[in-house]
Amino acid sequence: MTRTEDAMLAQPVQSPEALVDAIKGAWRAGAAPDAAGALREHPELLPFRSLVVDLVYEEYCVREEAGEVPE
Repeated sequence: MTRTEDAMLAQPVQSPEALVDAIKGAWRAGAAPDAAGALREHPELLPFRSLVVDLVYEEYCVREEAGEVPE
């Protein structure tokens, strides 16, 4: 995890939604997007299917905006 990601996630998180927002914010701030890695670090998100889909989609979007061709 990068310093940017660490700093954004270091704030107290009150809900799964807030955690996902913090992860996505870290990616938008320059941290490498990795939904699978985020879910390994935060398995408490796994029961929230819509949040998992949101993370995967955000990773796709960030990578595409960076010029990658995600599969």
